[in-house]
Amino acid sequence: MWPFSQDVYSLEDIYGIGEVPPEDCPTYIERKAHKSFVYTVQHEKQHIVVYGASRQGKSWLIEKYCPNFIRVGCDAKFTRESLFKAMLHELNIKVGSLQRGKNSEKNNELQINGAIQLQLPLFAKSDLKAGGKAAIKKAENESFTYVNIDLENQSEVITAISEVIGDKFIVLENFHYLEPSVQKTFASSLKEFLYYPIRVVIVGVWKETTKLVSLASDLTNRVEPIDIGDWTKDELLEIVSNGDKALNTYTDSAIIEKFIEHSGRNVGIFKSLMKNYCKLHGVYQSQKKKTILSDHSLADEALEKSYQEVVVPALDRLHKLARSKKSGGKGLRYYIVKSLLEIMTESDIDKLVDGILVNHVIQKVQSNKEVKFQQQNIKQELLILHTREETVASEGTASTNFIPLFYFDQGKDRVFIVESALLAACRSGKVDLSNVLGPKTIYVK
Repeated sequence: MWPFSQDVYSLEDIYGIGEVPPEDCPTYIERKAHKSFVYTVQHEKQHIVVYGASRQGKSWLIEKYCPNFIRVGCDAKFTRESLFKAMLHELNIKVGSLQRGKNSEKNNELQINGAIQLQLPLFAKSDLKAGGKAAIKKAENESFTYVNIDLENQSEVITAISEVIGDKFIVLENFHYLEPSVQKTFASSLKEFLYYPIRVVIVGVWKETTKLVSLASDLTNRVEPIDIGDWTKDELLEIVSNGDKALNTYTDSAIIEKFIEHSGRNVGIFKSLMKNYCKLHGVYQSQKKKTILSDHSLADEALEKSYQEVVVPALDRLHKLARSKKSGGKGLRYYIVKSLLEIMTESDIDKLVDGILVNHVIQKVQSNKEVKFQQQNIKQELLILHTREETVASEGTASTNFIPLFYFDQGKDRVFIVESALLAACRSGKVDLSNVLGPKTIYVK
């Protein structure tokens, strides 16, 4: 018999980390960032920027507290125009399509923007070039009207959006996937959206509070930044406490401490550890009898699974990031990455979460006895660690790190560790980050 008045939850309800939170999730905790987001949605008029490390709950925050929105996933190949087109598509405005309606018989002349191929019912396929015209003869009482929007004209696009969007927000996921030039041109359009008024929620993986304002200065006081932040030990403890109650389990406190230590203060990594640990105990839903979860060998097995799934890919990206972009260089990027890893090994995790002082990085780089670098050059290289210049050739194939490992915030004068898996690696005991890079000759051409 189930405990009196206890609901039955699945393991996914409790420790799942899907893109959308379960309707009833006992382990969902309202944090300071959540309250700030709710207030901004309900009472303010600005755009909203939700930023922070991956797997920290940005998408769940929006799903749970943004009442009405359309979602657009950014793509690395997007231009501003294709981003506009994706927004219109989500609002069922089909740019470059034909709409059918009834009308009297006559010829229609359509002006087409952009090269486009139209499939016309009852007619042959037609190629229509930019600025070209097509005469379409109506068949009996059917007519076709081309929805013609100039995607290069932001006023025309925004007007079309305003006519159908109502009170919906536009949520742009993975804004960091866009090329820096596209981020900048789109940011320059955001002020215009507010006049209609259309509000946009931008979601990205970075650590800079003023990211959007740095792209377009006229967004000052027109965007509200919401830092999803790293999770505290107390918050992660609360998750397990609520999870144990819902599953009718008891998790050994020493194992909880170990999982927190190895999570990098990342809720996604932590919940994944708890989920795998429950599975290894055969717990897939609420238990009829109190179940004790205290097997340390199974905890180590859960940690190993997490290490392979989360940490190993991040370490692979470190090797790519450390490679020089051009031949004949002195290997500044290699020395920066190596210095950051050495600092991470030497520092307490709470200090790392707060960011590494840039002067500490500079001193560490300049302490190498092989090559001397100027402070200005080190700062310049730090500024591009998170950009498309992370793209490197590896065995003839371009490899791009869309989610940055590190982020230099000039305003705070700190380098932040964006990839929580690196913090988890610090405490894994399986790798010495200070020695994870190979010989310099591997990275410097």
